[in-house]
Amino acid sequence: MIRKKIRIVLPFIIGIAIIAGSLGYYYSVRDTFEYSAWQVHHFDHADYRYIAEHFWGVEHDLETYNQAFSEDWGNFLTQVPFREIGIGTYYLAIRSFMGAVGQDVIDPADAGPAIAFSLKVLLCIAYLFFFVACRKRFGLLLAIFTLILLVAPPQNWLTTEALLSEPFLRIIFVCLAAIAVIATDNVRTKHVCAILFFILLAAHFKSFWFLLSFLLLPVFILLICSENRIKRYAVLILILMVIPTSLFAVHVIGWGYP
Repeated sequence: MIRKKIRIVLPFIIGIAIIAGSLGYYYSVRDTFEYSAWQVHHFDHADYRYIAEHFWGVEHDLETYNQAFSEDWGNFLTQVPFREIGIGTYYLAIRSFMGAVGQDVIDPADAGPAIAFSLKVLLCIAYLFFFVACRKRFGLLLAIFTLILLVAPPQNWLTTEALLSEPFLRIIFVCLAAIAVIATDNVRTKHVCAILFFILLAAHFKSFWFLLSFLLLPVFILLICSENRIKRYAVLILILMVIPTSLFAVHVIGWGYP
């Protein structure tokens, strides 16, 4: 009985140890990198925040922005939404959470450490999910090897220091890779739905990723039709339509045109 429990728990301990070791090493060498830390006045960061505030009806605190935001640049952003709302919405959610637990966030820079920490936690969870999927599909040794390849370069953690799309997309695509590994032998409707859900998230962090769902559509159709289950085919099409429709809805609601 004890041996059985050890066999179940040990792989998780190994995976967590590898991930923790990679993150610990990153912190030990972080000062050797030139990285873009949290800069709320920087255009790349503030644009996402400004767009999300506009979409969700949150009042702009122009004192926390570069002066250009209260002039032509802010008007341009609210008329030409070339950035999607995923990143800014995440910022607003973290800020709301900090307010809910009693922290008065006056300057957006106060949310920087919380966002950086939360992204590292989410990335750790995604790595562990990938490790578990590989262990289930390929065995423990190969799972350890692939996890080391994935987390070993310390630069992988660098993107979590800034409010950019890259850390979110890395989390999403590590999860997608894990689902693909799980579904290798027996693709089910739930696997397809999970893949499309993560593609939906990716599309709201970088809109062009909605094309990925259409590129995968022929594969999904062949898999589902081979089982001769038309209902699954219909469900797939409906879920697939949600991805571009959601982007369409964001643009219509936030900016008045598709």
